[in-house]
Amino acid sequence: MTTHPHSLKSLLLVSALTVLASASAYAADDPFVGTWKLNRSKNQFTRQVAEFKDLGGDRYLWVYNSSHPVEYLADGKEHPFTGGGTYSLSRESPDRHVRTQKRDGQVTSVSVWTLSDGGKQLKVESKGTRPDGSSYTAEESWTRVGSGSGLAGKWELKESQSSSVVEWVIKPFGKDGLAFSAPGYKEHQEIKFDGKDYPDYGPEITPGTTSCAKRIDEHTIQVTDKLNGKVTSTHEVTVSQDGMTLTDTRHVPGQKQPGIQVFEKEM
Repeated sequence: MTTHPHSLKSLLLVSALTVLASASAYAADDPFVGTWKLNRSKNQFTRQVAEFKDLGGDRYLWVYNSSHPVEYLADGKEHPFTGGGTYSLSRESPDRHVRTQKRDGQVTSVSVWTLSDGGKQLKVESKGTRPDGSSYTAEESWTRVGSGSGLAGKWELKESQSSSVVEWVIKPFGKDGLAFSAPGYKEHQEIKFDGKDYPDYGPEITPGTTSCAKRIDEHTIQVTDKLNGKVTSTHEVTVSQDGMTLTDTRHVPGQKQPGIQVFEKEM
């Protein structure tokens, strides 16, 4: 579970956090062009709801994005992870689980899931290393919604924090496109406004991930993200009139409330 953990794409939001898609007909004068740094204090992911479904036999289905659920087997062994690499999930006690993720045999993150207050609260504390070699910590607090026991049940996100610095670098791409990169995660994508799907590349990107985009006006872009042709999220990405703030409003299948990330232009 975490946002990102992503990496921008992890159990929780994962991915929440990556929107590498857009395009432009305004070349270097395009208001989207530049280096943008995430301002976490302005993020809005509260009221996001997810569910752990108990499948029996120590199997769980984590459903945050209804079009892309993630299955876990809590047997302490390594298993292929949907986003690439492997994971292991160990139940150290009824109220404590530890998830370890690896890529190419190297540990990339360790997350501790701790239940408290009679199973009404769930805290996720993560430590990891991004593809660029920098380390990060992250913490999420969830509150149980309705009935359930152990991990099983619905959970509402109350708070999310991370030390990871997230930057987008946006450059012109040809006459009618933009090139996006996220240096910390070694992700990149080049896309045009022609309605076609363009692949997203990076060591933590699930194979088959693509995006298509259209430009509404000079300051607004609409983006559709897909996995193997199936829509996983839609975005409205806007740049303020003064050109200093970029806001990404992301709608995920199964979520009533959008997640909002705010980036500020670096000068």
